[in-house]
Amino acid sequence: MANYSLKQLKRLVQIDSAVRAGKFPSSKSLGRICGVHVRTAERDIAFLRDDLKAPVYLDAERGGYAYNDLTYRLPVPNFSEGELVAFFLAEQVLAQYAETPLHSRLATAFRKIAMFLPDEVSLEIGELAGSFSFNPGPVRSGG
Repeated sequence: MANYSLKQLKRLVQIDSAVRAGKFPSSKSLGRICGVHVRTAERDIAFLRDDLKAPVYLDAERGGYAYNDLTYRLPVPNFSEGELVAFFLAEQVLAQYAETPLHSRLATAFRKIAMFLPDEVSLEIGELAGSFSFNPGPVRSGG
C-alpha cells in the first residue's frame, strides 16, 4: 500500500465517501469537507487515482468527481473476528505505555488501523473489558 500520513488518510476516506455518495463533489467542496485548500484536495484526488488506482474522474458536465466503477474500495485489509478481538486487547495494553515515548507511536498506529475497520464492525467493549484483565507489571521508560 502507498505511504501516506494519518491526516491524508482521513482526507482520503472523507473524499472517497463524498465521491461514493454520487453527488459529484467539486475540488472546492472536497476542500471544505476536508478542511484543506482546494489544491490539497486536488492532490488527494490525484493520489487516489494515480497511487491507489481509484476509478475517479472529473465529470465536467456535472462539475464534480465520480467513480466510474462503484465496486472500487480503498485498499484496506480484511480483519477476521479474532484479529479484531486482538486489536481491542492490544489497545487495552496500550494504556500501560501512557507515560513512555512509545505511546504516541502506538496510538498513531491504532488510529490508522481503526480507520480501516468496516462500519459494520461493532465490539461490545464493556463485555470484552470485563472478560480480560492485564497486569504484566510496571513498564520502564527509556533505556
